Amino acid sequence: MKDFRFIELDPVDMPRLHATELAIVKSRKDSIILWRPNGKYITLGYFQVPEQELDLDYCREHDIPVVRRIGGGGIGVLNPMVPAYTIITSEDSEVIPKKIEKSYEVICNGIVLALKELGITAEFSPINDVLINGKKFSGSSQFRVDGMVVQHGFITLWLDIPEMVRVLKIVPEKFMDKGVSKLEERVTFINREAEAQGLGPFEFKDIRDAAIKGFSEALGINISNGEMTSDEIRTVDEEIGRFKSDEWNFKAKLFEKANLKAVYKAKKGVIKISAWVLDDKIKDLMITGDFLIYPEKALVDIEEALKGSSLEEKELVDRVKSVEGVEFVGMSPEDFATAILSGKDQN
Repeated sequence: MKDFRFIELDPVDMPRLHATELAIVKSRKDSIILWRPNGKYITLGYFQVPEQELDLDYCREHDIPVVRRIGGGGIGVLNPMVPAYTIITSEDSEVIPKKIEKSYEVICNGIVLALKELGITAEFSPINDVLINGKKFSGSSQFRVDGMVVQHGFITLWLDIPEMVRVLKIVPEKFMDKGVSKLEERVTFINREAEAQGLGPFEFKDIRDAAIKGFSEALGINISNGEMTSDEIRTVDEEIGRFKSDEWNFKAKLFEKANLKAVYKAKKGVIKISAWVLDDKIKDLMITGDFLIYPEKALVDIEEALKGSSLEEKELVDRVKSVEGVEFVGMSPEDFATAILSGKDQN
């Protein structure tokens, strides 16, 4: 069985957490981190635009920092009662399947098994969610860089759902395939479900102990306590500034001149288009949203490939397909074309 180092960060600020993840990527040490945020945070997916997704005035008024992840996916509304995990290992490891969708399933099964330890039945919901009684309490995000897989996700003990509704700009398309119309009908948290079963309430240490057992069983690994190395700590100090900067956290801006905007629900994800179109040609383009592609930086190449394209479906699809080495998760090149063309009807 493969040995993994266990690191506990309780509590931790989000910039330090993400800098720690990058430090471990650099050291290439198989690791599992169990962590808990030291306050309220909004965690933003790599492809998301905060102005589109959040009530930023509310965030500022209530001192809720916004920190962008390196991985894709959607918004996470965090507080100290939202424990979370990060798993870091090599892409060549026999522990993690190479196929991205399957790797989500294998890792998230560790959460399912952790909840079983607590007496609660949970189930994996593709691509990257875990549910209790059909409601989401855990979402995960993964990125792959320098031959390493990094997946982090939440194991929510308690959530202020009214504040979550207040802070998010809810996109109705997000829930079209969920059979619900409101966020409140889609999400839950462990201690709510535990109370209904006469269990709990659970605390961070309960999640920590259950998660160690769950991931050990799901991945077939040995997990033993460890510490950060001096080189890793040095890298954390070098990287942490990035995740504190407005340049990183608010880097993506909408085009004020955009005359074609669209929100499109793919099979698994939401694609948002802001484009400047002149004479039926795309002159400038920004693609944002809640979706997963690998590598994440390929989105820039897709945007560049689409500039100059006509609004003909075949040309749009061909231009997206011309970008090599891209893996689309839960969607296809055709979805990007459909998203752009749907803007003609939405504007």
